[in-house]
Amino acid sequence: MPKLSLAKLERHLYGAADILRREGMDAATYKDFIFGMLFLKRCSDVFEPAYEKIVARKVAQGMSREDAEANYGENPDFYDEFFVPGRARWSHLQGKLNDASEPFGAVLDKALAALSESNESLQHVLDHIQFMKVQSNKRIVSDEACKELVRHFNRYRLRSEDFQFSDLLGSAYEFLINMFAESAGKKGGDFYTPRDVIRLMVRVLNPTPGMSIYDPTCGSGGMLIISREYIEQSGGDPTNLRLCGQVNDASAWSICKINMLLHSIRGSDIRLEDTLLHPLHREGGELERFDRVIANPPFSQNYTKSNMEFPERYRWGWCPTSGKKADLMFAQHMLAVCKPGGMVATVMPHGVLFRGGAEKEIRKKFLQQDLLEAIISLPQNLFYGASIPACILIMRSNITGQPLNPNKPENRRGKVLFINADAEYLAGRAQNYLRPEDIEKVASTFERYAEVPGYSKIVTFDEIADGANDFNLNVRRYVDNSPPPEPHDVRAHLAGGIPVAEIEGNSALFESLGFSPDVLFAHRPNDERYRDFKPSITERPAIARLIEADAGLLARTGALRDALTEWWASQTGSLVALPHGRNLNAVRSEFLRGFTEALLQLGVLNNFKLSGVVAAWWTETLPDFKTLIENGFCGVVDGWVDAIADAVEDDDNVGPAFDPFCHKLVKRTMADYLQRIDDAKSEIARLKGEKEAFEQSNPPDDADDEDLASWNYAKDLERQVKELKAEFKDAIKDLTRLEKAATKKKATDADRRAAEAARRELQPYFDQMAVLEMELAPYEQIKTDLAAARATFRALTNAFVDELKNRCAAMGEDEKQALVLELFAQDLQAGLDGAVRDKQQELTRFAENLWDKYARSLSVLTETREKISILLKGKLNKMPVYNSDGIEETASNESDGDWQKMPLSSVADIRFSSVNKVSLPGEDPVRLCNYIDVYNNDYVTKDMDFMRATATKSEIDRFRLQVGDVIITKDSEKPDDIGIPTVVDSTASDLVCGYHLALLRLNQAEVDPTFLSKQLAHHRIARYFGQQANGTTRYGLSAAAIANTPLHLPRPESQKAASKLMRMLDEHINQSEAVIEKLKRLRAGLQEDLLSGSASAPEPSEGGSTEE
Repeated sequence: MPKLSLAKLERHLYGAADILRREGMDAATYKDFIFGMLFLKRCSDVFEPAYEKIVARKVAQGMSREDAEANYGENPDFYDEFFVPGRARWSHLQGKLNDASEPFGAVLDKALAALSESNESLQHVLDHIQFMKVQSNKRIVSDEACKELVRHFNRYRLRSEDFQFSDLLGSAYEFLINMFAESAGKKGGDFYTPRDVIRLMVRVLNPTPGMSIYDPTCGSGGMLIISREYIEQSGGDPTNLRLCGQVNDASAWSICKINMLLHSIRGSDIRLEDTLLHPLHREGGELERFDRVIANPPFSQNYTKSNMEFPERYRWGWCPTSGKKADLMFAQHMLAVCKPGGMVATVMPHGVLFRGGAEKEIRKKFLQQDLLEAIISLPQNLFYGASIPACILIMRSNITGQPLNPNKPENRRGKVLFINADAEYLAGRAQNYLRPEDIEKVASTFERYAEVPGYSKIVTFDEIADGANDFNLNVRRYVDNSPPPEPHDVRAHLAGGIPVAEIEGNSALFESLGFSPDVLFAHRPNDERYRDFKPSITERPAIARLIEADAGLLARTGALRDALTEWWASQTGSLVALPHGRNLNAVRSEFLRGFTEALLQLGVLNNFKLSGVVAAWWTETLPDFKTLIENGFCGVVDGWVDAIADAVEDDDNVGPAFDPFCHKLVKRTMADYLQRIDDAKSEIARLKGEKEAFEQSNPPDDADDEDLASWNYAKDLERQVKELKAEFKDAIKDLTRLEKAATKKKATDADRRAAEAARRELQPYFDQMAVLEMELAPYEQIKTDLAAARATFRALTNAFVDELKNRCAAMGEDEKQALVLELFAQDLQAGLDGAVRDKQQELTRFAENLWDKYARSLSVLTETREKISILLKGKLNKMPVYNSDGIEETASNESDGDWQKMPLSSVADIRFSSVNKVSLPGEDPVRLCNYIDVYNNDYVTKDMDFMRATATKSEIDRFRLQVGDVIITKDSEKPDDIGIPTVVDSTASDLVCGYHLALLRLNQAEVDPTFLSKQLAHHRIARYFGQQANGTTRYGLSAAAIANTPLHLPRPESQKAASKLMRMLDEHINQSEAVIEKLKRLRAGLQEDLLSGSASAPEPSEGGSTEE
């Protein structure tokens, strides 16, 4: 049986959460029930073989099984792990599924209580999990949901030997905690610190075996667990640690305790109490001291001195008890419990760095005693429920009182390293994240205690204490990472031309990519200060095309790939040896060093970017490395196959987004299946759209919003058929009887006349039934076709899974090793290509910015605007004029009559894009017109700055943009942001429609694209989209809702005339805005020249004024 992979277990746990989400619960409520059920199942599964082993050993010694079970199997003293009493065993819970004698929720509560009572280490850990809990006279979890949870968790056995790597269950639990924290929003911040922040802090602290590690505000225990994980991945003994934590929230304490147990950490010491008031880790009546102290205390809280124990901890000063300034109280506690040779890392809000009063005095004493080693400024919005900027303080205790801290490395004494990392992160929709490359850059800068321009600076105590700074530790005061001001050349804005100074100012960028500026810029005769874009560059998109096709750039990037290939060949031995060495961090360090050294000399990417490529790849591949260590290369392939098969066979499509057909193993071994699968999926999507469109068509004219939401035309027709049959049921029976009698041998003419008369009488019924059946016939055909398409897809996917398993099973061990190493290298190459692509885009953006600034001078822009203004006035003068009573005084030349109402589907082929922003190996590169491009622009043109991604050939064929396409936003967090349209004005072969959008391919003989776009933006249709939007936290439009969008269109000629006028207005606005933007740039350049002394304003002529 294949071992359980992390991806598969994550999907399984996500499915469990779905069961409770259907009960209407939010994450803050249902998380405890999922944790409890997972823990019950794990304990029971581990207990079963231990029970059988004890009993079997006694039976083998001659004891009866009955006595062996009673005296040994049921005796908790014989178990090293948890003892699971009978009513907490999984077999008992399954046996109660069909027992109606008591609520099933009560069965689960008794199971949890029995487990707690039988194991001292679980006392009170599970008390808050109550399946019978009632809120507002209603149970929170229904009995049916409780039973469904048990059935769901019964799918997989959760013993350690079932996992691809030993800590898989702990990793999955961490996934659950993260998922709940994301869903819970602000509440999630109470118990969860993002793991990327923790990994940075642990990397800086560098814990080693034999140490004691303490988190005074431990939440879910992530800091302690990742510290232990770091030691294990460094080849150290993770059991040779003392892990201690304290938290003041019972739910978080329970989560933390379970987290430790599921990570197989049995010796941790987690306490429940207020740390500032009652620190509970003590030795001989004194506070215990630790080698490493790491924490993310709650931001900006009040505290109290009432009944406080060990007040001497706060020898540096007392913050006000009100005003939400307890932050430095936590920092003082951490220093007080840190051993002389230890280190502290704590997250703090930025306010502690610069606020005055008592906080300034504490800060001053920290500096005077040389306690601060580094301050790391973090990006904003990293933490759940706290969007304010935060920092990390790295400190070392100093009980000597000497001004130079002897516990600091000698070269760091009397100094503080400021690292300003607030601008380097991955921006998410609701949360920002530290990327592996960001972590690597901060950690390596700290380890080297290095100064990096615009990023880090070493500052002495004297500089911090001088009058100018006055103990202010605001990071930007010492490391300003603000970008330099945009240069604006006044002469170039007025007369055109590209300043040579701006080109040469970015010479390092050109040189790094092997790209000559001469490819883009022509020299001006007799003018060395300015150049021009080459005559062949007549439009902005030409810049990107020239850069992408440049021979020098291609040669440089090709050399980079060759260097990677050569380096990889020399490094694969380290990965092959992993199952024997197990020192992941040593291999990681070796890869970081070797990769950077091998590729840095080519000058394309700097050492931070190269390190970031390896760091990101390593983090993404880490679960596979863990599997490799414990199960070899064959285990890695088996895990991939199992996860792919599970995702393919998952009819409910639950869990994290994972397209099995995009998996690297599939693309490498099953390419011959992918086009057929893609075609089958497209056919199902098409038929589902047709089915929905039919169901939502022909709503009653008098239907209100509620009626429209539940309207189903097919069901209405079926209702009419049913009612009609019921109404004429007896008459049909009589007709059947009469016609049967009329066909008998002895039938008389009277019998036949009676039958004919009955049929004539029922003819209106037959006519009405024929009309209804004819109306339903297309729907029935769609359902038949859809069932057939689904059957085809299922047969194809079944064959796909079987063939994938067969092909991989046919490989030998050496083949699997070579395959895994090839795919690992492919992923690393993709990461390197992405970094190079970013660098190339940086060059493209620079050149395109020069185009935007200088390609058209102020005089050209002004002249263009005046021409459009004249044309627009001519058009507007022909428009009808109305008097004060609203009566037309001048009639228009022709009537715009013949307006028709119709659904959008009658003039457009509607396609929901499946192309997301992910770049995958083996797919073709594309530029992605995404949600923001549509939302912010009335017209899409090929020269816009689009996101880069990849897509399959079938996706490109289906979603490649054509001139005249209309695109609308189809889902968003806000219902008002749905249905926003844009028109495609110009396109390119690599430009495709992205995810979250609906592409409308129009019949342009019937509808003008601009007219349709403007009508879709009209308040009448915007209101319709708002009514049709479904969702709670995210809103979306169904295919049918879009298809049935009610249009009101005049004749095509009238549409075109209206569009021409509206476009002329838009163009006039655009040109006016371009002139205003040019004037703003000119002003910026003039101000810089005038205020810096580079130029002077003309003096007024004699007798004149400055207004000349």
